[in-house]
Amino acid sequence: MHLPGRKKRLLRPSLDASPAPPNTGYTNFLKGLLSDQIQAFPPPVRPPTDCSNNPYILGGVFTVQHESRALQDSEQRLSVLLQSLEQVVWFANMDGQMLYINEAAERIYGRPVAEFYDNPTIWLEAVDPRDRQAAEKSIADLAETGTAEAEYRIVRPDGQLIWLHDRKYLVPHKSGAPQSICGIASDVTARRELQEKEAQLEHVARLTSMGEMLASIAHEINQPLAAISNYSTASSNLLANFEAGDTAKLKEWNEAIVNQTTRCSAIIRGLRDFSKQGQGEAILLDVDEVIRESVSLILADARFHAVNIQSDLQSHQGLTRGNRTQLQQVFVNLLRNACEAVATCNQTLRLVTIRSQIAGDNVEVVVKDNGPGIDTQIRDALFEPFVSSREDGLGIGLVISRSIAEKHGGQLWVTPDVADGAEFCLTIPLAPEST
Repeated sequence: MHLPGRKKRLLRPSLDASPAPPNTGYTNFLKGLLSDQIQAFPPPVRPPTDCSNNPYILGGVFTVQHESRALQDSEQRLSVLLQSLEQVVWFANMDGQMLYINEAAERIYGRPVAEFYDNPTIWLEAVDPRDRQAAEKSIADLAETGTAEAEYRIVRPDGQLIWLHDRKYLVPHKSGAPQSICGIASDVTARRELQEKEAQLEHVARLTSMGEMLASIAHEINQPLAAISNYSTASSNLLANFEAGDTAKLKEWNEAIVNQTTRCSAIIRGLRDFSKQGQGEAILLDVDEVIRESVSLILADARFHAVNIQSDLQSHQGLTRGNRTQLQQVFVNLLRNACEAVATCNQTLRLVTIRSQIAGDNVEVVVKDNGPGIDTQIRDALFEPFVSSREDGLGIGLVISRSIAEKHGGQLWVTPDVADGAEFCLTIPLAPEST
């Protein structure tokens, strides 16, 4: 075994102070160590002794004690840190038996920490039945990929619902095989409740838009209904005095009835989908297709106000990942604002244009009108709540539209210093599948 540390400081005082050490051979051996002529102890016949013939041990005792204290201090600091976290932090073996869980589990789950050690499946039993599938899928994902992430609700013993963002990881052994599981669970109830309130506000805004367009929607539906009525009456009259040559005419009128019915159904279906409540899932969307759907929703209102809408869609199937209804809401709001602005003018041509193009890693959508423009006094405040350029406007449409754009990773702004009318620009990131 090697002599640790500073040999001369440890050995020289006892050697110099001893006029006649009883173990001369061992003293010479120690002097050899001081002169670096001997580097290690041979197996001793008997323990070394000091000047009073008391045995002592040379070795790493002091180092081990020091390292042990350092390890204890480190463990204590780590324990204090883990216990101070608001998130649940836990470790378990591969059978799911809990090895460690911090006190946040009791605050969030409303159950004593001891229950997590006694019952390895208690966390799954606490999951709301509506979200059980999502929680179980996270277990399957963990086994397949080594990591898992999910959000689900748990039910506390007092009945309170808590939203959790749960992350799990397999901890590998140095051999590469997994040896344990660790995880972090965060209480995201406040965020989920805020998202729900935002979704409700968006829904109210959509219903408000539909209410404001009610007259034009009724007019738009009334046209195909009137055509259906006329064709039906004509068909009935023809059948009353049917002749062999009338078959082709009846077939033509019947097709016209079918076409007008389909037109009515499309209008109603579009309005129904637009008015649905719920956040929906982010899916891969063709931005130009969503714009065309939005134009069809606003077309009745545009015709009612004698406004011409022109589309110049050049994003060439630019794909983004997002919520169809939310993006429709943005486009419908911008188009309706433009139509209402133009309708106040005594223009021969009331024109609103919407165009799209690929701009770098984004799809850029621009809505422009040839109306009176935006007063500079309110232009900078347009995206603040309850600020509107219309006297009867609620002032929440643009606020919601910008919020939706930002949730999709995009931006929405008004173009300053436009020569005539107003112009709004929206950018939405392209999905990786589209680049």
